[in-house]
Amino acid sequence: MASPTPEFVTYLISELSGIFPVNACRFFGGWQLQSDNKQFAIVMGGTLFFRVDDALRDEMQKLGCRPFSYVKQGTQVLVPKYMSAPDGVLDELDLLRTWAARVIAGT
Repeated sequence: MASPTPEFVTYLISELSGIFPVNACRFFGGWQLQSDNKQFAIVMGGTLFFRVDDALRDEMQKLGCRPFSYVKQGTQVLVPKYMSAPDGVLDELDLLRTWAARVIAGT
């Protein structure tokens, strides 16, 4: 039996589907968001992480975004191709859509 989609993921799908097709599916311990069969974000532990290229990663780091990380055998592993959404993105729909569109354009 498939686990239900968390409310936060459902919210993201609903809001982003207004500008491009979005679907979600399980991804390790969280969820991945896809548009046209391309992953553009993941949700892990209730945090939205965008999939980024080097240029966007540099910009996001300057904004205080952090890479996705997890602990494996007592060591923290950083996954810099996924960066947390900038502050305020989830509070303003236009900003969320702008960032998502930028990420999708780069995937």
